[in-house]
Amino acid sequence: MKAKTLLFFLSLCISPFIAQADHILGGKIHYTHISDDIYEFEMNIYRDCNSGGAIFDDPATITLYRGNSEPYDFVQSFSISHTQPFSFSPMIDPCVTNPFPFCLQQAIYRFETTLVDNGEDYHLVYQRCCKSSSYGNLDDPEEIGFTITSDITSSALQTNNSSPEFNFAPFFEICNGVPFSYNIAALESDADSIIYEFCSPIIGGGPFGTPTNPGDPNACDGVSPVPACPPPFDNVIFSGSIFSFDNPLGAGSTLELDRNTGEISGMTPFLGQFLVGICASEYVGGEVVSLSRLDLTFWVDFANNTADLVFQPLSFYPNPANERLIIDIPGNGDRFDLTVRDVNGRIVKRILNISGNQYELVTEGLLGVYFVELRNEDVGYFGKVLVF
Repeated sequence: MKAKTLLFFLSLCISPFIAQADHILGGKIHYTHISDDIYEFEMNIYRDCNSGGAIFDDPATITLYRGNSEPYDFVQSFSISHTQPFSFSPMIDPCVTNPFPFCLQQAIYRFETTLVDNGEDYHLVYQRCCKSSSYGNLDDPEEIGFTITSDITSSALQTNNSSPEFNFAPFFEICNGVPFSYNIAALESDADSIIYEFCSPIIGGGPFGTPTNPGDPNACDGVSPVPACPPPFDNVIFSGSIFSFDNPLGAGSTLELDRNTGEISGMTPFLGQFLVGICASEYVGGEVVSLSRLDLTFWVDFANNTADLVFQPLSFYPNPANERLIIDIPGNGDRFDLTVRDVNGRIVKRILNISGNQYELVTEGLLGVYFVELRNEDVGYFGKVLVF
């Protein structure tokens, strides 16, 4: 019951301050017609590079299936290495005056193959476990993985179509209680139109095949299915009754998506990390020729109006904590005020004028995710802790 309660409190946000944020964030895939029956595929994978967890698969196993209904025919698996990983920054809303020092990393996998039209659709699939435990709108996110897939229809092959391409990294830093708006439209020159809709992210893989979860790591419920398992795929399970695929920021939030322009906007009172699924259907001649999926991550921060004070990472342990939290006090004899807030911004503890090398914070009576702030007139330090 405690685990479910913690999820209701929106779990931990992904940040370099939290050791548990150690999983790959997701990815996207698109294809481009080269010539005749030759197509190039590009897959982008994203991860938190401050974590000690999952690294990029090198090589990654990407599997091609063919068919319009079950059972789907296995065609081929590709073993693809990635390009040199590179860092990227989240899209930051103007309300964020002191952005977190995220460390986010991206790797690209590219390959070409021949797709011959025989009247059936092709399905390219990559699967990997597991999702970040920081997603507060999912049930047991650390137990499930993700599926990145691209459907290449027979109609797309007949017209030498190239799929829509999302040309941004799908990670957003916004503020609670502050309206936001972004254009997430895909780039595509072949389509007559692209229709955008909320859809459920799909899962793939599982926690098995590790020292703590024995089993076959390459099975459908393993950490790295090889070959990737065919469609149909299961949807993620959103947490409780306040989250759903079309209301992924929670009851009391507003989230709208312009189906024609790709403009996404809204506002949420909550804090934490949230997964949002987007589907883009490409129409040519009134027919859907491709469906592109994109998982967005929204990291919701406090609306910080203290523009003259830059917050730095706060060091403490253990995390998660139970009964006590040991906070490292920076500086050399400096004095600070310590503030602990819950996910709604309410102050639950306040200790003034502390100093020394460390401070022992008693966490008795606390349960869930809390924001720990240490500051004086000159400098501020900030972190997040899970108390169980």
